[in-house]
Amino acid sequence: MTGSASAYEAIEGYETIVSRVRSQSAGTRYKALNEPFVSSLEAFEIGNLLGAVQPLLSVLDHLERMQRDNEIEIGRIDDKRLTEYRAALHKILPGNQPELDGAGGGL
Repeated sequence: MTGSASAYEAIEGYETIVSRVRSQSAGTRYKALNEPFVSSLEAFEIGNLLGAVQPLLSVLDHLERMQRDNEIEIGRIDDKRLTEYRAALHKILPGNQPELDGAGGGL
């Protein structure tokens, strides 16, 4: 029964995190990021790594748009992190699938 108890705890923890993200961003300019984050978590949870990457790349695109439109300020260190995240996510994407070409390429 230990396995099912830890599975239950993991599910409960996951739901707590998703709920916290949604409640903390509700009514803020970051609310639009909720669904891609949840989609990425759900894809990752079932082992669909490519399905997890695409929503995260769209989050990075959205953050760049927000910065360009002066909705948010991103400092030099965070900007470097975003660039590193994008590069890491692109390494995961296979280069031979045309349906993914240009996805998450930024603006």
